[in-house]
Amino acid sequence: MSVLRSMAVLCLLMAPSYAAAQSTKSLAEAPNVVVSGLIQQRMERAHIPGAQVAVVRHGQVEMLESFGLASIEHQAKTTNESVFALNSITKVFTAVAILQLAEDGKLSIDDPISQHISNLPMAWRAVTVRQLLNHTSGLPNIIDDHERIIGSGDAASAWSLVQTLPIEFQPGARYRYNQTGYVILGKIIDKLSGKPFTDFIEARQFRAAGMKHTRYGDSSDIVANSAGSYTTIENVNGRWVDRGRLAAAFVEFPQFFRTAAGALSTAEDMARWLVALQVWNAPEPAKLGRIVEARHPERR
Repeated sequence: MSVLRSMAVLCLLMAPSYAAAQSTKSLAEAPNVVVSGLIQQRMERAHIPGAQVAVVRHGQVEMLESFGLASIEHQAKTTNESVFALNSITKVFTAVAILQLAEDGKLSIDDPISQHISNLPMAWRAVTVRQLLNHTSGLPNIIDDHERIIGSGDAASAWSLVQTLPIEFQPGARYRYNQTGYVILGKIIDKLSGKPFTDFIEARQFRAAGMKHTRYGDSSDIVANSAGSYTTIENVNGRWVDRGRLAAAFVEFPQFFRTAAGALSTAEDMARWLVALQVWNAPEPAKLGRIVEARHPERR
């Protein structure tokens, strides 16, 4: 989805290179002040009404702070409990769910997807789970240039139509961001876990990590402490144009699409999730990065 200007921000301090933007001495003496200053500068430049920040270091949340407004209309301030739409960041939960199933012995990420999903087009059958994860599958996209779900917008018509479209390139040849792959990952999670992917992810990640504010939803849902979504971006003839004027954004994520987008959370909950990855009997962040990293000649 397009960049939404009211957002949850998660800062992860794990490497000394972060301090390059500021003096090492300043960061060491007053890290919260430095980070707050950077966030406020960014908010002003990008016209971001509200933000949250969690700083995680050595497995501990060292800073949790909120900035600006969660709702411009109601002039409601952002708090640490304000719930923001994560949009495409939702995909990280899907990726970890797949890796948890791999750790459970239910699949290998180098399996062809036809091993787990039947009746696929012939050109799709050799695509691997890994290629879905890292956007190198070459599959046609299940959304159009306006980021609307193709067909009638429902799961059945979108799935039926996308299977009639030609592949965009040979699987593994290059990178292209794609939503279809994450819809397929949802189907795989449903089948191998024996439950809807939302239930599996909520149990194995949200509840397991103590993410009490995190859930699935969109602009149609009534969510306690929901922060507004705002944007300066408008789609004009299939191209995203920055109009420089802040407007409210309305987003819809059907149930079947929520492996790609549709999670809601807070910076504190996301920090809990990052910390939990360090201790679960599940992929740690470094391993996750290595597995999902694209194996292709060039990234476009």
